[in-house]
Amino acid sequence: MNGFQVLTPEKLVDLPKVGILVTSPSGEKAIFSQSVYSSQEKKSAPTLHVIDLTTSEVRPLTSTFKYGTPYEPVFLDDRNIIFLQARDDDDFAHIYVVGVDSETEEPYQLSNFPVEVGALKYNSASGLLGFAAEVYEDGRMETVKSIDESIESAKTDSGMVYNSLGVRAWNTYLPPKGKRNNVFVVKVDFDGTKYAIRGSSVNVLLNTGMTVPHPMYGDADDYDFSPDGKQMAFICKLDSPDFAWKTTQQVFITSTSGGSIPQCINSDIDAYSYYPKYAPDGTLAYLQMMQPGYDSDKVRVILYDGKKRRNITEDWPHSAMSLAFSPDSQSIYVTADDQAHMKIFAINRKTEEIKSLTHEHTATLVSTSKNGIIFRLASMNFPHLICNLNLSTMEMQAYTRTSDLHSAFNGMELPKPQAFWFEGAREDKVHGWILKPVNYVEGKKYPVAFLVHGGPQMPFRDNWVLDWHPQIFTSAGYAVVGINRHGSTGFGSDFCDCLQENWGSYPYIDLEKGLAHALAHNDFLDSQNVFGLGFSFGGYLINWLNGHSKQFKAFVNHGGMFSLQSTYYGTDELAFPEREFGGTPFDEHAQSIYEKWSPSSYVRNWKTPTLVTHGGRDYRIPETEGIATFTALQRQGVPSRFLFFPDEPHSITRPANLLRWYKEVLAWMNEWVDTTSVDLEKHGNAQ
Repeated sequence: MNGFQVLTPEKLVDLPKVGILVTSPSGEKAIFSQSVYSSQEKKSAPTLHVIDLTTSEVRPLTSTFKYGTPYEPVFLDDRNIIFLQARDDDDFAHIYVVGVDSETEEPYQLSNFPVEVGALKYNSASGLLGFAAEVYEDGRMETVKSIDESIESAKTDSGMVYNSLGVRAWNTYLPPKGKRNNVFVVKVDFDGTKYAIRGSSVNVLLNTGMTVPHPMYGDADDYDFSPDGKQMAFICKLDSPDFAWKTTQQVFITSTSGGSIPQCINSDIDAYSYYPKYAPDGTLAYLQMMQPGYDSDKVRVILYDGKKRRNITEDWPHSAMSLAFSPDSQSIYVTADDQAHMKIFAINRKTEEIKSLTHEHTATLVSTSKNGIIFRLASMNFPHLICNLNLSTMEMQAYTRTSDLHSAFNGMELPKPQAFWFEGAREDKVHGWILKPVNYVEGKKYPVAFLVHGGPQMPFRDNWVLDWHPQIFTSAGYAVVGINRHGSTGFGSDFCDCLQENWGSYPYIDLEKGLAHALAHNDFLDSQNVFGLGFSFGGYLINWLNGHSKQFKAFVNHGGMFSLQSTYYGTDELAFPEREFGGTPFDEHAQSIYEKWSPSSYVRNWKTPTLVTHGGRDYRIPETEGIATFTALQRQGVPSRFLFFPDEPHSITRPANLLRWYKEVLAWMNEWVDTTSVDLEKHGNAQ
């Protein structure tokens, strides 16, 4: 293949990224957001686009991004949307309205709230606009600025005092006390020409002490209006002394008129629930785990008719990730992992029959269209596309094509991932992926990038991702092998759940057996040039492999654990390790499990050169775990390097930092590869 184009990190980062996807009330139009980053200019350009689902026309809403970044689009009716935008003179974003039928129509401002708002949702039957705002205990937006200024003027130092856990979450220190998110509603009317807010907003959570949406992970999916707009369902994790080590999050229903006490509909279940969604007929659906303290439990679809609950997926082996109702309320469309693909399934409410509507790749952001469902689809071979599945003919149409997304993708050849199966731990059948390098030549041997995915309860999906994209490594001249080891989702609950108290056994056995199988059945894989790379739990497994395997030429560890004990005391999520290891490190039973499966217990065996990378705002696996790993390597004279990003959380999120990460990783691998096995200079990513 002469003159081939490869996927360089720059091309990957510069490709447009499809974000939010929403449909109009009639299902005849859709809006999606798209962000384009320029690695040359080092800045992003977010845009909104409208799709006419009756004609397949796709065009940008140019007027929405002339003044700044538009985000959170929501349809008011078939021709008008609202969105958030902060313009030049704004301290924060306001809500704007624009018509979608004209490319030149100017947006006009709808809101002038005294604080920043978000999590927008509109109910056309009642004309109520829902939104979230951060307020103090009085629940009023109007007093926030004065209280902020009073607190700031009285402050003489930067100290923050905590009397209970919940110090930080993901990448942010939580304020000890004070503001919390509340959901408000306000009437929005159309006078025939424009939409306008009428009357005062109502805090539906006033004096409840509740925080909705969640300050770090929450969004508009945390609540939903009933069809008539008179009620609102929402999820909430209540404040309690055990807040930091419990996963309990429950579903509540309250009146949108305000002043009522929210009623919990699943108070008997001390576990995690989320994604409340009303059907057009008024039935409430939501997603429910059943095991206390376990945030990777099987997720069931629950229906609530106002009197009783009904579990409609208990016997289904998969976990629902999202849900949407058909216009007639009789079908529920859910996404779920199934053997390394995220598929869309349809659930018949009456018979509870479940059938797969898509069969490969990764489908997300599902909503209903006029003749079926519209969703986002991606694979290792193509970035996110907007597709529609006609449920009458089962024909699928892509409204955006890969070639339309970026000229750099034209003519690009990416190897197709091939699935394989082998016998792993417990004599279970285990799934793996293998990809040949770009410009593959029969008879040659190629170095192997052995990618170890994180989670730990997640799969190595057929998906397009920015970080850890397998095609970056194939384009650099490496074959790629990845294993969906025990603990991965999409292979049954038992396959996932058995990871608990077995971190260093089943996954390690799977990785060793999977790699051996791939090497034995693919002559082009060079067994003398195998590189192990892992993120998060994958980084933990890299440290574990360093203490137990001699198969690897070099390692890359991002955000991995060094000591399970120290990670427990520093992480922002205590429920997770307590469930995985059977308790706390000071529990008699659990203490031995922490010690047994901690990579720090086997440091004396570390011999393999390792690149360690970590973020300074990683509060899931604190930066000290990366520094400790580097210390253990350096102190023993093992060739090693430490790449640190002070401004990054658990994953690399900033495009410029991601480019640097890929550059350092590829340089590290190429430094240790035996170049007699392949001419890496022929591959565009070789550094």
